Amino acid sequence: MDKWKNIRHFSFSKANDYNPNDFVFLVYAIDLPNSFFNDFHLNVVLNNFGGNYDSSQKIDLTLTPERISEKELISCSLVAKCGDSEILETYKSFGFIIKCPTENIIYASRSDLGVLYTHPDAVRQKYKDKVIPAFEDIIPTRSTDPEFLTRLLQYLKEDENSALEEDMHVLSEWTEVLVDANTIYGKVEIDGIFVNLRHPSMDDDNYAQTVIREAKKLEQRLGVPLVYFPRKKLSIKDKPIEIIYESYFGEQPSLKEIIFNKNGKKFRLYVGLSDTPVLQSSTTELMKPMSREDFEIFMDEIQKLPPKELLKHADLIRRLPQIFESQKLPVEESSNAVDDESMNDSYYKIDESVSFFKFKNR
Repeated sequence: MDKWKNIRHFSFSKANDYNPNDFVFLVYAIDLPNSFFNDFHLNVVLNNFGGNYDSSQKIDLTLTPERISEKELISCSLVAKCGDSEILETYKSFGFIIKCPTENIIYASRSDLGVLYTHPDAVRQKYKDKVIPAFEDIIPTRSTDPEFLTRLLQYLKEDENSALEEDMHVLSEWTEVLVDANTIYGKVEIDGIFVNLRHPSMDDDNYAQTVIREAKKLEQRLGVPLVYFPRKKLSIKDKPIEIIYESYFGEQPSLKEIIFNKNGKKFRLYVGLSDTPVLQSSTTELMKPMSREDFEIFMDEIQKLPPKELLKHADLIRRLPQIFESQKLPVEESSNAVDDESMNDSYYKIDESVSFFKFKNR
């Protein structure tokens, strides 16, 4: 049996030839150096299952990336973009673009495999006789036939474990490719470094700057290219103002946010569990403090709420000018802020003086 028969013909893009509108990579995501999460998953497994475990999983690739081939197993993802068709979800916001012999691939899936990485021999045995599905049936690539999206969308609708975004041009599906880092056929190698600008964690400006700074260090250390996966371009349609509540067991529903879209921009007053509500607006997924012009639009729109809701939240609404003033950036700081376009086109402009971001409750 040739378990690799469906993927032997497949070729990945090279990081050196990166085209942001046409690529397909095999990537391995990592945490920031000294992150709490580096050992978190291993500790969870040990607490739940105990017994022996593969010590290679403790190798911290953020500190010693050269040791990647020493890991018994690594969990990778397929990312690709071909025009408007794309799948760019990654486990973390940055990491390695890797290359390896076809025979090093143990299995591939459209969703998380839930692998017990602490016991690699058992994992290899589990997938020993399973034929790997064709990568073209997992990701949209330049080599797929015209009916690819129709077939894939139908598959995802039938797969109860799949999460499909309601957009015929954007596939928001998690993939996992299980790889043996070192076999008789060869070793895994690092071909490049990636930063995924659309990862949710990159909405935090300080965190994003830290990620890019760490990615640049890896680029210099390893002598490989650094590429940026593009943000999703949104088409923001006007939506009327609405109030969203959240509830917990045994508690009355509480205000979560007040939102609306207008003139191609999203507006939000976020309350949630915070002691300090925030006023935000954006033309992208990256929400930022409102400008004075946006705040005036927000105040006009909030008057369109039903009278019952206006009365219910009257105290909060009266405080909005104070909230806006308290979160405004000084002119000097706002002039140095990283805007959405600079994150996509001018990475070298990012302020290197920002202090190292520390994980708290993430």
